[in-house]
Amino acid sequence: MQLPRTIFTVQLEPATLSFINSFARNHGASAAPFASAEELLRTSMTGRAGCVVLGLTPQGEGDWLTPLTTLQKAGVLLPTIVLLNQPSVALAVSAMRQGALSVLEAPPDPAALEQALQDALDEDLRTRTARQQREDIITRLSTLTEGERDVLHRLLAGMANKNIAADLQLGLRTVELRRAKILQKLGARSLAEMVRLVTLADAIPLETS
Repeated sequence: MQLPRTIFTVQLEPATLSFINSFARNHGASAAPFASAEELLRTSMTGRAGCVVLGLTPQGEGDWLTPLTTLQKAGVLLPTIVLLNQPSVALAVSAMRQGALSVLEAPPDPAALEQALQDALDEDLRTRTARQQREDIITRLSTLTEGERDVLHRLLAGMANKNIAADLQLGLRTVELRRAKILQKLGARSLAEMVRLVTLADAIPLETS
C-alpha cells in the first residue's frame, strides 16, 4: 500500500506555494507549508513519503546553505528541491553536493518546477521501495540457521558445492539441502538471484568465515 505523499514547502513565496498546492491536488498528494527548516523539523518526518521544496536566499559565504544542511543533519531522507534567488553555477553545485535533488531559480518556471516535483516524487518512491526490499531481505537472512549461513558465505565466495562440503566436513547432500533451503528462505529461484538479493541487502560480508 502506497503511503500518503506530502510536498513539504519551506520559505516559499505565495505564487509558488499556490502552484505546488495545485500540483499536489492533481497528483493525489497534499502540501504542507512551513516558515523555516526548524519549524518543519518540529513535525515528525519518520516514515513520511513525498518531497521537500526549500527556498533559499544567499546571505553571504556559507550562510545560505544552513536550512539545507539542517534538514540533512536531522536525517530528513525525502528528496529536496532547492529554489534559489540570484543563483549561480557555484551555488547550485554546492546545493547538489549538500544533497539537493535539483536546483531551480526562484521564482521557478512552472514547467521546470512541475518536472522537478514529479522527479522528486518518483525518486522518493524508488528509494522507499529499495529500502523496503533491503529490509525484507535482511529479515529473510535472519531466519537462516548457523549451518545455512556457513554455506551461504561460501556460495557467495564462489565455491562449488563439493568444495563447500570438503571445507565444512559435510556430506555433499547436506550442502545441497542447505543450499536449497537458503534459496527457499530468500525467495530466490537461482544462485545468481540469491547473490543479487544478498548484494542488494549489503548485510553480510562476501568472504568465508
